[in-house]
Amino acid sequence: PGFPILGDGKSDNQNHAIPFMRGAFCQCIDSNQGAYFEQMMLLPCVLGEFRTDRRGGMDIMNKQYMIQQGGVSKATKTLNLSEDIFAGMDFMLRGCGRSIKHCEYFYLTKGRDLGFNAVMGFFSKISSGTGEQILTRQMFRLSQVLPLPESLSFHYAHAGYYMTQAFISLSMPITVSTWLLVLVAGCEDSFQAY
Repeated sequence: PGFPILGDGKSDNQNHAIPFMRGAFCQCIDSNQGAYFEQMMLLPCVLGEFRTDRRGGMDIMNKQYMIQQGGVSKATKTLNLSEDIFAGMDFMLRGCGRSIKHCEYFYLTKGRDLGFNAVMGFFSKISSGTGEQILTRQMFRLSQVLPLPESLSFHYAHAGYYMTQAFISLSMPITVSTWLLVLVAGCEDSFQAY
């Protein structure tokens, strides 16, 4: 009878919920995340962070800023797969001295299948989201605005991590084939032991 899911799921749900939120802040967590009651008692401390110079975070965001930048999530779920990353990039690109402060108050659990195929599917999703980030104008503009230390750390935390993993994965066959060529060429006799 048709495809049972209307819209883009999570991104549409998050953006549609913003007009119905009360208060000045919105917390965006996944539906399969959970925490203990004792951790939620730290919520006043978390909201106290917003009274300082910092204007936002990744999971708890200033509702007014999210409305001004077009919502928490973007319209396309394939291009903007990592919606929290894009919310942070758009937040920083708005300028006016905005900054993001990372504080860990909550330790949320995440219900996830731990089979090999499920873990590989998750890493495939995260890496494809990072690959799509490279293609966006937010990444291009942010790399022009950030100072060099922040730009390098931002690069390594996103695309640079996967590029490093690719180089490490390629280095092992190159090392083995190089030693194999050395052994096949019979030049190990010319190496002197130290």
